[in-house]
Amino acid sequence: MEENATESVYAVLTQRHAERTVAEVATQIGVSEPETLATMQALMRDGKAFAVSADGFLSDVAWKRVCDTAARILTAFHKRNPFKRRAPDSELRPSLAKAAAVRDYLALKAALETAGIWVRESGGARLPAFAIVLPPRWEVAALEMLPVFVAGGLNDPPWPGNFRANYPRDVPVDAVLDVLCEQGRLVRLDTDLYIAVESLERAKETIRALADAGTPITVGAVRDATGSSRRVVVPLLETLDKQGFTTRHEETRTITAKTDTRAEPTDRQIGLRSTRR
Repeated sequence: MEENATESVYAVLTQRHAERTVAEVATQIGVSEPETLATMQALMRDGKAFAVSADGFLSDVAWKRVCDTAARILTAFHKRNPFKRRAPDSELRPSLAKAAAVRDYLALKAALETAGIWVRESGGARLPAFAIVLPPRWEVAALEMLPVFVAGGLNDPPWPGNFRANYPRDVPVDAVLDVLCEQGRLVRLDTDLYIAVESLERAKETIRALADAGTPITVGAVRDATGSSRRVVVPLLETLDKQGFTTRHEETRTITAKTDTRAEPTDRQIGLRSTRR
């Protein structure tokens, strides 16, 4: 009887390359959910079923398709884009959907990271072994530029045009700055406006202090607290909005959450939040 149940559950999982829940499988084979769950867990121990969310499972065949697709897409992306840290979800998600139908993409991202297939990044993923490697002359330029941005802080961020005038043509300043952003060492606020990531973190601390003191988070308040200028503070706050650190309410902002690539809400969590509002 147990062998028949195992065969039945596995047969349902392999009917097509799609996620199935315990409830769906139990209904299809006419067995109780607890018994189906126990059988599913046995299949997982045998490597014939894989959990892709709290209540969603794929067959070993479908899971292999997903893993192979993820590795193939990322390998090709890194080869085409050696100076990009991550492949975007917009490129990954459609390909994975063709490999197997999974309801919750962000839960699948987490499962693939747990399996060691990729490393999640905010808005994308990368291969675990991938790292941006700059040509030697670019690396020298990057190491020279970075301290200038750190020293400039929010008060006097350097103008990239000064670097362009000082480096030869085989050191493309704009490309080097883009790579520093990809590496998480610089943050691009606007066209020709970059700051060191340390400056961004200090700005967050300042904004938290304003909020703790009950001071409205406005452009003027942040400008005064940081000693910066409106030219920097306006795109700074817009960047923090995009990162999910702050939320804008007309002329003021509130702190919403700390950004963490390992704490991305799943599609189901997002749905639950929306139904509770």
